[in-house]
Amino acid sequence: MGTAVYSPNTTLLVSGGADWTVRTWDLQKKPKPVERFVPTSHLSQVYSAAFSPDGLAMVSGSEDKAIRVWDLNAPAPKFASFFKGDNVPVYAVAFSPEGKTVAAGGQHTTVRQWDWVKKSTKPPCVNHPTRVDQISYTPDGKHLVSRSEKLVLVYDAVKGMEVKRFTHETPVITFSVAPDGKRILSGSGTYLYDKDGKIVVKDGKHVYTDCLLRLFDVDSGKPLHELEAGDTPVYATGFSADGKEAYGGIYEPKLRRWKINDGKLDPVKDPLLDNTAGYPHNLVRSPDGKALFLRGSNQSVTQWDAVTGKKVREWTLPEYMGNQSLSSDGRHLAIPLRTGVIYVLRLAPAGG
Repeated sequence: MGTAVYSPNTTLLVSGGADWTVRTWDLQKKPKPVERFVPTSHLSQVYSAAFSPDGLAMVSGSEDKAIRVWDLNAPAPKFASFFKGDNVPVYAVAFSPEGKTVAAGGQHTTVRQWDWVKKSTKPPCVNHPTRVDQISYTPDGKHLVSRSEKLVLVYDAVKGMEVKRFTHETPVITFSVAPDGKRILSGSGTYLYDKDGKIVVKDGKHVYTDCLLRLFDVDSGKPLHELEAGDTPVYATGFSADGKEAYGGIYEPKLRRWKINDGKLDPVKDPLLDNTAGYPHNLVRSPDGKALFLRGSNQSVTQWDAVTGKKVREWTLPEYMGNQSLSSDGRHLAIPLRTGVIYVLRLAPAGG
C-alpha cells in the first residue's frame, strides 16, 4: 500500500509505493505530469510521506527503517537530512506547523523528533504501549498526538513529555484533531471473543465490542463525551471545517454526524451522507469544508457536497486502494494503489 501527498502550492506530488521508491512529480508539465526526479535510496516499501508547510522539503518513512528529508529545490536527488531512528520500520511521519521539526513513529514505543535543518535530535515522545500507527501535530504546534494500541496520547512537542492520554477498551482505529486543536475525536471497535477465545457469531454475523466514538478535551485532558456509533467498529472520523460537527463512519453505507454542543455529541437524525460507496474507511475534508472525499469498501472514491449531502462524482478503480490525499487548495486528488500506481485527479475549481 502506498502513500501520496501534495506540496502546499500543489505544483508537486510526492508518492511512495511498494516499488521501494519515493517519486516526485511536477504537475505543471503538460499534457501530463512529468516525474521530476526519482530518489531511489529507500530500500523497501515507503509507508508515509509529508510536506513541510512551505513545500520546500519532504519527509518520508519506510520499511527500510530510515527517515529521509528531501530537498525539493534540487535539480537532482538530494538529501537534506537522514535519520535512522530506532532501527525499526517507520509507519508515520509528520512536519511540525513551523516546519523546523520532523517526527517519526513506527514499530517501536518511541516517536522521535529532529531539527532536520541542523540535523540534531529533539526530545523524543516515549512510553507508547506498542507500535505507533498515526501521528499528528496540533495546528499550533504545541502538542504531538499519537495513536498506539488502546491509547491516544498527547505530548508536549517541545519537551517531549506526555501530558495526556485517552483510553479505549480495545485498540484505537482512527483519530482526528479538531481544526482549532482543542479536541480529539477517536474511534474504536473489534471482534467480541467468547471465553474459549473464539470470535462470537450471532445470526451468521460477527459480533463486535467497544464500537465507540470518544470526544476529548486536549487542554484539560478530560473525556467530554462517549457514545456508541453502531454495531460495528468506527473506521473513519472527522470534523467540519468550523469544528461544530463531528463525523463518524462504521460498517454501513452512510456517514453519520453529530452536533457538538458544550462538549456533547448530539446525534443529527439525518446522516451527513447516505448511500455511500460501501462503508467509509477514510475521510478527507476540503479546506473550505464544502467537499468530502470517502474511500469505500467497494474500491471506489466518492466526492460529496458536504452542505447538501449529494454525491458529486465517483471513481472506481480495479484494485485495492490506499488512503487518498487532497491538495491544500482542494483542486487535486491523489489515489495510491497497491501496485505503486498513483492516480491524480484534477477536480473542478471552486465555483465551476
